Amino acid sequence: MQQILAAYPPDPSDGIPSDQTLGGDVVLGPPYGASYRRSAAYFGDEVFIAGRRLTCQTWAAANISAYCYRFNAVPATSIWPQGVTHFTEVAFVFNNVDGLGYTVNPFANRSSSYTDLSSLMSKSWASFAYDLDPNGWAGRDTNVPAWPAYSINNPLNMVWEANVTSHMELDTFRAAGMDILNANWKLIQR
Repeated sequence: MQQILAAYPPDPSDGIPSDQTLGGDVVLGPPYGASYRRSAAYFGDEVFIAGRRLTCQTWAAANISAYCYRFNAVPATSIWPQGVTHFTEVAFVFNNVDGLGYTVNPFANRSSSYTDLSSLMSKSWASFAYDLDPNGWAGRDTNVPAWPAYSINNPLNMVWEANVTSHMELDTFRAAGMDILNANWKLIQR
């Protein structure tokens, strides 16, 4: 338990969401509480991110191409401070800019950069499904870096952004906590 607490400090300064995303070093009040960012980081890692990282590492170690990402475009369906949650990117992946099936259109009151991101993402996913290369489609915006295959020596995520250009990040954030989780799945999943 002490290892987990140390790996997920009360001030997740190297965490995601970053202080920059939240608009400063935010300590949240009710109903979230002072440990919200800490517990949200742990929960997200336990349920989604640590397993995704382990899968990317495992496939890369076996020379199987894996394309990993972090979605960081806050659509109209998200609220502060929760931001981008699981499944948020689906409207973008399927280029559902009309928000069909959503109570609130994820693209409502958002700039054209959101629809541009949706076009980029949907074409990248379709290209991957077609020829296992998310960068192989004609007309790809060369201002956006190519989505690299994950590598053990240089573990990169594509960060899908709408308010700034999508970019790469090292997939090393919260490494200590995720290493503990990935080494102890049998205990955690009991």
